[in-house]
Amino acid sequence: MNRKHWNSYIERQNPAFRATPLSPEFAADMVVVIPCYNEPGLFDTLHSLLACVRPKAKVCTVIVFNAGEHSSAEGIVQNRISKTFFSSF
Repeated sequence: MNRKHWNSYIERQNPAFRATPLSPEFAADMVVVIPCYNEPGLFDTLHSLLACVRPKAKVCTVIVFNAGEHSSAEGIVQNRISKTFFSSF
């Protein structure tokens, strides 16, 4: 990645959007974002991530549980099951 262009892009953003609510010990070099809606395979994904060879970098994994206002009842139930499991993961 061309760091020059990246820094230029970041500097143009609103400072409020660049702020992080995380404390410095949670700073990461790499962020893995997993969008999750009605995903019974989430557990397999998490186990696959754990089985990977870790890079020499701080890695943060973010799981975003999502459901729109027109989501099915089954999707919402699966999200709750996944969230409950993830909380104990």
